[in-house]
Amino acid sequence: MLYRAVRRFNVLKAVLGRETFHWVERHIATEFHGSSYGGWAIAKNSLTENSIVYSIGIGQDATFDQSLMDRYKLKIHAYDPTPKSIAWIRSNLHNPGFVFHPIAISERNGFLSFFEPDPNSADQVSASVHQSPRARKTYEVPSQTFDVMLKSNGHSYCDVLKMDIEGAEYPVLEQLCKNGLIGKVKQLLVEFHHFFPGIGIDKTNAIVKELRRNDFRIAWISRTNHEYLFVRSDFASLRN
Repeated sequence: MLYRAVRRFNVLKAVLGRETFHWVERHIATEFHGSSYGGWAIAKNSLTENSIVYSIGIGQDATFDQSLMDRYKLKIHAYDPTPKSIAWIRSNLHNPGFVFHPIAISERNGFLSFFEPDPNSADQVSASVHQSPRARKTYEVPSQTFDVMLKSNGHSYCDVLKMDIEGAEYPVLEQLCKNGLIGKVKQLLVEFHHFFPGIGIDKTNAIVKELRRNDFRIAWISRTNHEYLFVRSDFASLRN
């Protein structure tokens, strides 16, 4: 009931032009992993111990990753270049299946300038390539494109790509759709940050449209209306 109520509220905000709104298009059974803050849904019973999972953007909540490792006994390739996240991960995560890379995903290889978050904000961990009005000083972090990430780990595809990357998802997804690399992903989990200053809902709508062109369909949306699960339209045949 709460989920439906929040979704109806999001419809109202969409009518007022303050929020984007999309419907689930690919109705499949799902399972939820992680906390109410850092959790995501994936297709039910869709992974095995040999599945390849990329979790990009950890912050200080790895409950999604820990849940997947507990459920499927698989390996997670986790990426987050922010200093607070690196320190937290190294102090709190000791599962050998959690393979950590202090690198950002980007549409180019090299280095990115990250803005530290407002010290008075609720989220004082997640830095971003987008500068908010009260953003603090910048620092440089190493970055890789998705294809380089795959190659560096000896992979040619991934079963799950999860991205919570504070507004940087737009150029990354644009590139993946343009060069066809999105086809190497079976399940895409992404948080859209159209609520960030200077981004806007048109960016999210355009990316959703581009993902549809690349044969991806929405299979789950969180109650906040920001986290999405996309699967290929022929997902059932890809599970075997």
